Amino acid sequence: RPSGSKSLQEYMEDYDKVGISDVDTRALVRHIRNKGAMNCIISSDNLDIEALKAQLKEAPSMDGLELSSKVATTEAYEVKPENADYKVALLDFGVKRNIIRCLVDRGCHVKVFPLSATLEEINAFEPDGYMLSNGP
Repeated sequence: RPSGSKSLQEYMEDYDKVGISDVDTRALVRHIRNKGAMNCIISSDNLDIEALKAQLKEAPSMDGLELSSKVATTEAYEVKPENADYKVALLDFGVKRNIIRCLVDRGCHVKVFPLSATLEEINAFEPDGYMLSNGP
């Protein structure tokens, strides 16, 4: 970082953040896709595997856990290029910003709607297309 005055290690320590390394994130994503969402635990203080397993068992199960309402927008908002070719109504179940950016880069005026939006509210935008986002 050209403007950085501290090392990454100092930054992490100053903001009480923990980092991990040497994780094959592609393999991790494949594992989650194959096995489904699951709880995990990362610790830099307690290195006792059995104690960590016991602590993890205390966490509530993710089976059937509804997370979309915790990450989706609560208010509609718009993102658009200067000269949009299309209008896209996007219902937010936990959309990633990159998806919105990709739509805007392709000339779309995107209006992101909360889960509570009615069909009438969405149709009032007069979109050329509708999109249901992915979830968390």
